[in-house]
Amino acid sequence: MRADLAARLGPIKWDLVPLWSVAPRVVNKNIGLVENNLLSLSYGRVIRKEIDAVGGLRPESYETYNIVEDGDVVLRMTDLQNDKKSIRVAQASERGLITSAYITVRPDASKTDPRFIAAVLRAYDIQKAYYEMGAGVRQNLGYAELIDLPIPLPPRETQRYIADYLDRETDEIDAMIARMDELARVLEDRRRRSIDNSFAAVAKTAPLWALTAGVIDCPHTTPQLDEAGPAEAVRTASVRSGKYVAGKGIAVSLETARQRNGAFPPRPGDLFFTREAPAGEVALVPKGIFCLGQRMVLIRVDPEVTDSRFLLYAMCTKSVRDEFRLSAGGSTVPNLKLGTIRATRIPFAALADQQRIADQLDEVTSRIDAMLAKVAELKSLLTERRAALITDLVTGRKEVA
Repeated sequence: MRADLAARLGPIKWDLVPLWSVAPRVVNKNIGLVENNLLSLSYGRVIRKEIDAVGGLRPESYETYNIVEDGDVVLRMTDLQNDKKSIRVAQASERGLITSAYITVRPDASKTDPRFIAAVLRAYDIQKAYYEMGAGVRQNLGYAELIDLPIPLPPRETQRYIADYLDRETDEIDAMIARMDELARVLEDRRRRSIDNSFAAVAKTAPLWALTAGVIDCPHTTPQLDEAGPAEAVRTASVRSGKYVAGKGIAVSLETARQRNGAFPPRPGDLFFTREAPAGEVALVPKGIFCLGQRMVLIRVDPEVTDSRFLLYAMCTKSVRDEFRLSAGGSTVPNLKLGTIRATRIPFAALADQQRIADQLDEVTSRIDAMLAKVAELKSLLTERRAALITDLVTGRKEVA
């Protein structure tokens, strides 16, 4: 067994057994399309999907999919080096079919409580053990790499007590997290309405190109990663809800940034804009050394014509967002063409009025953003509490009261 992986969980009270001895892999192809309840792994849960839904990637045949049963544990061991934040383990609560790209194991109910095994596999996920197993050039793991994963195995009755306790406690934590998510949605909606209300009296519009000193496309190549690089190639994940999100880009060298930027290195006062995945997100460029990753656009603001804050808020109004959404439609992956972006009409006013509106919105949105930050902090604490509880219980460091 992999003692180094068990060490990721910390001190363990019980004996360890290899995964294969308590949870063998299940390979049960949907031959003859006998099952049509399509399932998917999403945010640590196995959820239903509409099998006849239009859009998205669909297989040639669902006969290649795997049939899972209530209690089976699904592990997504793909793209380990590029995606280090997803929750990769979940337990099925019903029969259905799921992509065979995922690994499905079936805990032996004669030896285990399946919920306990699911919790152990989630604990390894929490401690990022799967990423360690996929270190180097390896992007995916198969069941062969998981068979010797050490599984703590207390008496079955103890497993049941722990699983029951985890069900109660995590349900309560999940309910509080859901309330935080709902509060965040309310605040985000208030932020959007504040922006729309501030532009209600702005009657003039102009094409984006007329308000800027340039709308510059990105190089259509993947930036070369340099983990020690001081510059950041900004990706679409770096731009959300009118704000730049730190840490979502790719670290690159100064030379890579220089080559990708050409004559237009991003600078404070410019705007980042996403062409797809998703299309139409915008944010002010902060201080730092940046270049554009794929599917990104740089908007260089002409300060003699436009206040960059005003332009940011204008591009966040419902009318402009709707225009971008309509322009990006008609394909499997919504995409905005550079000419469309340049030609999109944007609310426009005299420079003094722009600055007045931007000042007012800065004050309003800063208060809302402070509340959103507090909600995010509380949600993070709840998530950490949930993770610590799972790990402490499945290792025996915390006993069930």
